Amino acid sequence: GGRGDVRAMAMSETKSRSSEVHTRADGTRVLRRTEVFKTESEIVLAPYGRYAGTTGRKFDKSIQRDTFGNVKGPEYDLSPDGTFKGQHIAILQLYTGEGLTLASLTAALEKKGFTIQLWTRLPPVDEFVAGLKRSCQLWVISGSSRVVTPSHVQAIQTLVNLNKGLFIWGDNDPFNADANYILSNLTQTSSLSLRGNYIGDQVLEEADDRDSAGFKPGHLILTGLQSLYEGITIAAVRGEPAQFRCLVRSSDSNVVTAIHDRGHARIMIDGGYTRLMESSWEKTAGTSRFVTNSACWLYNHESRVAKQRAKAAAASPASANYTRDDITNGAGGGGSGAVVKSINANSTLARNVTALLATTRCIPGAKFAKQYALAYNTELDLKGGKLKDLLVRLEGSGVCVLETRGVVLYVRGA
Repeated sequence: GGRGDVRAMAMSETKSRSSEVHTRADGTRVLRRTEVFKTESEIVLAPYGRYAGTTGRKFDKSIQRDTFGNVKGPEYDLSPDGTFKGQHIAILQLYTGEGLTLASLTAALEKKGFTIQLWTRLPPVDEFVAGLKRSCQLWVISGSSRVVTPSHVQAIQTLVNLNKGLFIWGDNDPFNADANYILSNLTQTSSLSLRGNYIGDQVLEEADDRDSAGFKPGHLILTGLQSLYEGITIAAVRGEPAQFRCLVRSSDSNVVTAIHDRGHARIMIDGGYTRLMESSWEKTAGTSRFVTNSACWLYNHESRVAKQRAKAAAASPASANYTRDDITNGAGGGGSGAVVKSINANSTLARNVTALLATTRCIPGAKFAKQYALAYNTELDLKGGKLKDLLVRLEGSGVCVLETRGVVLYVRGA
């Protein structure tokens, strides 16, 4: 992790490039390269930290924890601080009572690099559409009487269809009016709603099974969490199981937090926005980490990389700008004293490999060619010892790092 400031888009011309030495939390030092390309929108290539997907019980007991048992420090969040610099989140806040200022929420998201566009009343449609166009996701905090119009919902549907993130927040009845209107009118969530008035006010932990109160470990949103506050008065997510997946069950075992992650669309639904109130933010378990992890996940990195791969494959279906002659003119089968011919880090091949490794922590060298072919519909001639030559040349260009574990060679992102 830690390369969250690196952005690129396939088939784009370099705009600027810089390097800096970065010291990790464990004291090791790495060279951090930043390359920004001329594109309509930048892609964060490595948005997740080294502990992505690891929940509280899996961390060593020697790591410092807060009073609720959650590991302390931003390095245990899903993404490092500053990762999403230049990315915007639009927030439509339709309830502002009871100290719901979103001051702490905004500050937490800004630490991750996000810029916040906050509306505390429904904006005109043109202004709303313009705000969504420059944002990577939208958060809606529902009011008790519906004010959202069909035109606003259509703009939200367009946002979702563009694979941008959506977070729908509700609370106990009747504070779900806007949430339910939006959910029922989106293709992806047409059967879903938030219902109920349960007095929760409990701290949840990892669940022992899928139907028990708490959260099932393993999802990226739950990175670094062992305890999570459920909210005071909360609602449950209801609807067809095919349209959502349970992420968190409240203390009455109903679904309080759900996600929709299908067809590159990412939507979150939560029935307890009382946890966002200033009186609860610092006094309750895991709220800040849960919120920032959610925003990092809703950025929808995986969908962006998939689009990048598709564009790269369409632009160069035959050889990805990498010829058979290029492959054989490397280290000559790995012989000693051979000069390794580096690969242009701005070439289509190098960018493709960077994108491929951004979604995979580590690939065994023997599986590299197969995964590349699956991603880009391109077969590379890597027989007769030329695989290692290629990987060595990519490493020499700063595209990847090679590791040997026992007798097995692995390749990972630089």
